[in-house]
Amino acid sequence: MINLYYNPKCSKCRIAKDILTDLKVDYKIREYIKNPLTNAELLIIINKLNKPMEAIRGSSYKEHSLSVIAISQLLASDPILFQRPIIENDTKAVVARSPELIYQFLDL
Repeated sequence: MINLYYNPKCSKCRIAKDILTDLKVDYKIREYIKNPLTNAELLIIINKLNKPMEAIRGSSYKEHSLSVIAISQLLASDPILFQRPIIENDTKAVVARSPELIYQFLDL
């Protein structure tokens, strides 16, 4: 099962959802603005990313080197900073801002 962390206002999220649907991938959507992620959930996702700082949207925090715990606390306190879309399975997660990254994640 794949988790898609999703904001319906985001065009990249809608594209990711369409790709997963078209490929008939078994996935579930988590609208993280309506249903915020807990600090514990964020820690799991962030630890699965190749680069934990990728979990943060915008450039204002990119210049800093934040710990995984600091990143999860920041995102738990302000979910709009959570980068999107992120797709995740049991072992890995990726910021899926391009179709190529989605196909790569799915090993297609």
